[in-house]
Amino acid sequence: MFYLRKSIVTSLAEPSKVVRSPIWFDDGSIVLQVENTQFRVHRAILSKHSEILEGLFTVPQPKDQPLVEGCVIVQFPDKAEDWEGLLSYIYEGKYHELDNLPIQYFVSILRLGNKYFVKAALDRCMANLKYNFALTESVWDATFHPAEKEEAKKELKDWYSERVIDILNISEELKIRTVLPTAYLLGLLYLTLAKMESQDDIVCGRTRKDGTHAQLDNSIKLTLLRARDTMAAEFHPRLFNWILHTTHTIPCTECQSASACRESRANLFKKMFADFRISVHIATTLAPWDNSYARGLCMNCTAAANIAFNAAHSRIWTNLPSHFGLPNWDDLKDFAD
Repeated sequence: MFYLRKSIVTSLAEPSKVVRSPIWFDDGSIVLQVENTQFRVHRAILSKHSEILEGLFTVPQPKDQPLVEGCVIVQFPDKAEDWEGLLSYIYEGKYHELDNLPIQYFVSILRLGNKYFVKAALDRCMANLKYNFALTESVWDATFHPAEKEEAKKELKDWYSERVIDILNISEELKIRTVLPTAYLLGLLYLTLAKMESQDDIVCGRTRKDGTHAQLDNSIKLTLLRARDTMAAEFHPRLFNWILHTTHTIPCTECQSASACRESRANLFKKMFADFRISVHIATTLAPWDNSYARGLCMNCTAAANIAFNAAHSRIWTNLPSHFGLPNWDDLKDFAD
C-alpha cells in the first residue's frame, strides 16, 4: 500500500467491503483505492498524464504491504466518483467530446486535474469551460437572447440548465473566477425562483437527466438571491431610464410625431414599471434591446431609446462582477486565492 501523506490518508476499507470498479484492466500494473472502490490501471499511462502522479508512484514501497493480484495498492483521499470521471476520460474515447461529457465527469476532471496537475485533461476542460461560460457582453446578447426559433432556445436552455449548478459549485470551489460572473448570470436566467419552495431550483436544486440531484452550495444560493434583488432594483430603472419624462429622451429632437410618442411613452411607462415581472426578467438576465420595448414610438424615437438602453446595458455589464461579490473583469484570476 502506498501513502500520499499521513495527514490526509484514511485507513483502507475492510476487504469484504471493497468494490471493484468497471475500470479494471487485467494487464494493469497498479491498483488505486479511493474510498472503498478499487481501480486497476496502468502506472505508465497515469504517469504520462501527470508528473505529480509519476512522482508519487516512484516512492519505494514497504515489502510487507498487501497486494491485489500482484499489484501495489495506491490509496487516494478523494471521492471514488471523481476518479471514475478522470479515468473514464483518460481511457474511454467516447467521452472526448466535452460538450457531451456527463457534467459530473467534467467536474471530476477539473477537480482532480487541478489537484494532480493532469495538464492535458485540465487544459481541455478549462478551454471548454471558458468557451461556454466566460462570455463577453456581445456574445451574451447574441447567444442567450437571439431572435431564433423556440426549439433552438429550448436546446440551449436544456444544455445550460443541466450544467449551471455543477459549474457554479466547482468554479467557486477551485476559484475559477473568470467564468463566475456569467455563470451566475446563467443561474439567474435558467434556474427558477418559484413562490413554492419545493419548485425552486435555487433553493432546492434540480434533478439531472440521469436522475441524480444537483444542489447549489449555500453560499452560492445566497449570492444568487442577493444579486437577483439588487439587480432588479438597480438595473431596471437604468435600462428604462429613457421612458421617464424627466430625461427628455422621448420625444427626441428628430421625433416625427411628438404627441403620439408622448402617449406611447406613457403607455410604455405603465407597462414596464407596473408589470414588474417583465422588467425584473429583463434586468436580472441582462436581456439586450428589443424593439418591442419601444412599441408605438416613431422610428427616430425608437432609435434614441435603443441608444440609451444599450449605453446603460454596457455600463451595467462593466460592473456586473460586483453584484456577485467579485473583482472587476480585468482582475478576475483563476486558481488564485
